[in-house]
Amino acid sequence: MNQMNEAEILEKVLAVFAANGINVESVTVDTMLGSPELELDSVVFMKVFIELENVFQIEIDYQDAVDQDSHTVGSLIDYLVERTTSQDK
Repeated sequence: MNQMNEAEILEKVLAVFAANGINVESVTVDTMLGSPELELDSVVFMKVFIELENVFQIEIDYQDAVDQDSHTVGSLIDYLVERTTSQDK
């Protein structure tokens, strides 16, 4: 897999969110994954993460992806950058 930058990964994450009925117009890297604006219930959460695994061709550790200190879109992006970069090595 070619190494992607954060902007490219964010674009793909937002596309996955949108495909799952999440309004992404106001989503930023600081948006909390549990925020009401995302309407990310447990079923949608799992669908999103399964689709992200398919898009990025990686296995996602859900607990690591949404770290204990920061449950933001940005922390998810950081995780995906790390995982896709480490997979290229």
